[in-house]
Amino acid sequence: MNAAAAKCLTMLQLGIITVIFPTHADQFPLSGDSLADKEYLQWEQSEQGVSLQAVRFNQDTWQSNRGKDSNEAFIFGQPVHAMREGKVVSCWRKAPDNDTIGEYDEELGLETPEADTRIPRYGNHLLIEHQDGSRALYAHMQQESIPQRLCPQSERYLTAVADPEHADVERQTRVMTSQQATVKVGEKLGRVGNSGMSKFPQLFLRLEKEGQLQPLVFEKGLFSMRAQKDSFLKWQPIENQAIPMPQAFFWPVRSSVKELTYFQQSLNDFSRLSLWLRESGYTPTQRDVYTVGGKTFVNVNWQPSTMPWQSYPLLNEQQHLETMNQAFIDGYSLKEIDTTLVSGELKYSTYYVQDLAPVMTKHAMSLADFNTFRYEARKANMGAAAISVQYQGEDPIITALFRPDVSQQQEYNPRINRDNFERVYEQMAYKKYYPVYMNAYYSEQLGDMVSVIFAPRFNTDMDDIDMSLSDVKSASQDAKEDGFKQGMISGFDNVKDDHRFVGFWLK
Repeated sequence: MNAAAAKCLTMLQLGIITVIFPTHADQFPLSGDSLADKEYLQWEQSEQGVSLQAVRFNQDTWQSNRGKDSNEAFIFGQPVHAMREGKVVSCWRKAPDNDTIGEYDEELGLETPEADTRIPRYGNHLLIEHQDGSRALYAHMQQESIPQRLCPQSERYLTAVADPEHADVERQTRVMTSQQATVKVGEKLGRVGNSGMSKFPQLFLRLEKEGQLQPLVFEKGLFSMRAQKDSFLKWQPIENQAIPMPQAFFWPVRSSVKELTYFQQSLNDFSRLSLWLRESGYTPTQRDVYTVGGKTFVNVNWQPSTMPWQSYPLLNEQQHLETMNQAFIDGYSLKEIDTTLVSGELKYSTYYVQDLAPVMTKHAMSLADFNTFRYEARKANMGAAAISVQYQGEDPIITALFRPDVSQQQEYNPRINRDNFERVYEQMAYKKYYPVYMNAYYSEQLGDMVSVIFAPRFNTDMDDIDMSLSDVKSASQDAKEDGFKQGMISGFDNVKDDHRFVGFWLK
């Protein structure tokens, strides 16, 4: 056993938390794509290996299933992927699942001492040997979910043996050298099941080398100590380390292959998901922060991105200035800014990207100050990226951002009353200018207002300033089917009780 593995095992036995810095990290075998909202993996480590179940918090308790049947477990049927490249040296694929949680299939032969066993201890499984000589076991998988290409064993049952751990089981499940299939990292191996000596649906993992247990170390994902409530969980990136505790929750990353949109999301949910989506390789774009009835909500479009970014919600003026100055020192520039009123105080939500763009931004301006500022920005060859407006009494408070990578071929109006929007929109459409930025807010004196930046773009015929949440979701689905991209969705800020939205979609 190498030093890292010995240390991990010792700490496990003693129940001590430690951190391992390995030489190799693997891809986690389950994906966050398969988990429902507020669903995580429960990590249980023993001297035999690791058991993974999916759990949800419901009515003051963590649950792993909806009922007594195996197919009612949250993890049952989830795809399993290869952690590392290797070749299949042992397997089984057609054993039946234990249909009822807590009960074994009778063919395991465990009901009476006289009964023979016809199912391997690990049920449907793959034992994959890696280039360094280590072997990974993926056990208790769903019946016939392992592709025949990976496992040539075609029998449903073993030839009867005395017990599931009989030496002859290894002989019957061994794959001949000429038939050993090669698997690539990330390749689908099968689905989570409840076969073999397993009383509940789970993925059982074991990594060993020369007969000794090795620590499981993963490239990405979040882990947390177990807690009585989901709100108590403290997520941390795994960052190429072993999970430093025998019992934990794990949140695997999702595949970053498409945009993810959230509307009317609570600020708590946005904050919770932000760390996970950052770890998964996403960046938040077109974020809109607004309040309804004194509660804060977020509309946001997450896009796959490798560019480093920073995001801050609901900063006061001093915090905004401090984070902006520090971001500049760290090589980040302001990409988006939004304002909202919280208990009468102006709050700033900002988003930075790692580039050296010399942006121009100013906050809490009067209308006269804004007109002067935008003239200065135009002279500096910068286009408007954001113009966020709030009202305190009869006076507008304008916060604006201009960037050199935004075209100056644009027109903008930060104070369009909803009753006048159609007229302004038609004037812009005549010039083939359409919204590329929309920010909705409410003024007690003026009613529903919208700040809009117009610029040349393809007309999708989907721009709207009076949508309910169901309207937004329906339009978003139609846009995807028509091949359009999410533009910006903004909720009317500072209204008392009714969520209403403006928005547009892009070609």
